[in-house]
Amino acid sequence: MKRVGYVLLSAVALLVVLTLALAQLETRSAKNLLRVLTGEDVREYFGSACEAPLAYTGCAPWFAVSSTGETDGPIRTGRVAFYDNLLADAPVLSISAPAEGELFGWSLSGGGDWNGDGFPDLVVGAPAGQGTGKSPAGKAYLYFGGADFGKSPPAMLSAGEAGDGFGEAINLKHDINGDSLADLIIGAPRSAKAGATSGRAYVWFGKRTGGPAKAPDAEIRLGTTNDLFGTAIATGDVTGDAQADLLIGAPQHNVGEKMPGSLFIFHGGKSLSLSAPSQTIHGEGTSFQDHFAWSLAIIPDINGDTIPEILAGAPRVAQGGKQLGRVYLYYGGAKLNPQPSTTFWGQAEAGAFGRQVYSLGDLNSDGKGDWAVQAESESGSRGVLHFYYGGWDKPFGHFTGENIGDRLGGSLAVLIGLDSGVPKLLTGARWNDDSGSENAGRAYILQVE
Repeated sequence: MKRVGYVLLSAVALLVVLTLALAQLETRSAKNLLRVLTGEDVREYFGSACEAPLAYTGCAPWFAVSSTGETDGPIRTGRVAFYDNLLADAPVLSISAPAEGELFGWSLSGGGDWNGDGFPDLVVGAPAGQGTGKSPAGKAYLYFGGADFGKSPPAMLSAGEAGDGFGEAINLKHDINGDSLADLIIGAPRSAKAGATSGRAYVWFGKRTGGPAKAPDAEIRLGTTNDLFGTAIATGDVTGDAQADLLIGAPQHNVGEKMPGSLFIFHGGKSLSLSAPSQTIHGEGTSFQDHFAWSLAIIPDINGDTIPEILAGAPRVAQGGKQLGRVYLYYGGAKLNPQPSTTFWGQAEAGAFGRQVYSLGDLNSDGKGDWAVQAESESGSRGVLHFYYGGWDKPFGHFTGENIGDRLGGSLAVLIGLDSGVPKLLTGARWNDDSGSENAGRAYILQVE
């Protein structure tokens, strides 16, 4: 009789645990989770990067999700998968890495028309295997839009420096030199050309004939020892002159006796100069390394002057001895106030709040830019995305990774133009292994409003 009672008690306990687990999942997803896309292979790392829907071939727009594979293991070759609708079971196109073991797909950036043919182009970062004991030079691959998109060989770009992380940050969104062609900016934050991990950034200006030259048109040499210059790159008009500007983060830039990090701003246009920044904004220095400007985003206007604003994440900022992380909001203008207009604190100690920041457009149609912050290590490193409406002091919602160690939110794209409804969000959790394969990765489609 005792044995029967024990079995019944165990069954009840199991039911309670399952109920609590389902309740937690429901709390996490609420009405927001629409779809899950899952990687299949061991250490595929599906969801490493995402890109918004773009009409690469001139027809229907496709959104993209990448898998980096790894440098040492059974799945060595990264790929980028393209999907044409929110319910697609299989990609309409997959681009595989030209070479193995490069972490192809670590970063994606598209939408700009580099060669002026009327089609959006795509650049794929392949920064190689940092942390594996090997030190290959990073690479980036430029795919031109058109009827043969993804079928023709890409242009391969590299600085040729071993272990430089070239391609960890890439940007192909805007024209920064005023010639009406999108420009390609690539960060190499681990470059040692000016000291260990000083960092560099390289620029290939768009041109109408031929592909990019082997050597960049400009090499931005402002990083010094340990700066990690080029960790984050953003472009957009933050001065209100209708010309895209260039923002580069150096999250360990040395200011005085600390390394709080700095944001370098280059005013775009025909008078663009990349030899010195137009303005530099420094982090607070609450700890030895705040990692200010580890992440950057330019979001639509919030304060009503029609000029976009800047977000800078600092995931190691401390308060009261606790490393909570902080995000800084700067109003755009001809000259930025070096003091932020507003700041936003993380709530979890060592949660890495601000590891990534993202522009979400205007989700609630109130005329103000909305945005998201990733806290990579929050909730047992499940990763949490916190969503903010422009003008709000606190997030209006959040989305949390499913498992310890998922680190959800390392990539995010806004899905617009795939249906007639409100914009959807696509976000990745490259470490997820719910498919039954270790670190196969997942991507989630959310509706947030």
